[in-house]
Parts: sequence; C-alpha cells; structure tokens
Amino acid sequence: QVHMSRSYFSQCFKDIMGKPFNEYVRDKRMEKAKELLVSTQLPILQIAENVGYPNEKYFSRLFRELEGVTPSEYRVRHFQGA
Repeated sequence: QVHMSRSYFSQCFKDIMGKPFNEYVRDKRMEKAKELLVSTQLPILQIAENVGYPNEKYFSRLFRELEGVTPSEYRVRHFQGA
C-alpha cells in the first residue's frame, strides 16, 4: 500500500524510531500489558490476548525476559485496584 519494500520500510523505521519495527511493536504491547496488569483484575490470558499475544505462555515468557518478573509477580508488586 505504501509502495516500498519490507526491507526499505524496516530501514527507514529504524532510522527514524531508533529501533526495529518488531521491537517497537513488542515494547508498545508490553507497555499496554503493564498498564492493564496494574489497573484491572483481568486474567493474564485475557491481557495477553488484548495486547496481541494469543499464546499466554509465550507472552509470560517474553514479559519475564523484558521485565525480570512474571506478569503475576508484576501485578502483585504494582496493583492499584480497578
């Protein structure tokens, strides 16, 4: 639709945003997941699905790699109530 190749788009995106497109999307998804974890009591599976990860185990593993704690541990440490 924008008449550019994937590789050219990827290079332009990285030049402008400072990180690859997939990393940018992952970071945005995790920001939203953290927001939902601390402001709602939604199940982890539903949060994972809401931010674009249909596989809860993959979401939890990735979350732990990035945050150093599981989504459940993050919620317990930061929960603010709904």
